[in-house]
Amino acid sequence: MRFTTAMDLMLLLNVGGAKHTQDSLTALMTEAGLAVEGVRPINAYLHGFHGTVAG
Repeated sequence: MRFTTAMDLMLLLNVGGAKHTQDSLTALMTEAGLAVEGVRPINAYLHGFHGTVAG
């Protein structure tokens, strides 16, 4: 099974198929009190978010 298919199935089963955009995930991190330090692509389908505890 391809990685992207597995991720799509996981999202469908766990969160009703919703996917976050970079902006929506950054907003959630900020709302949770994290300072977003950067976003880096892992591959064409996956990004890593670097955050620290704000304050």
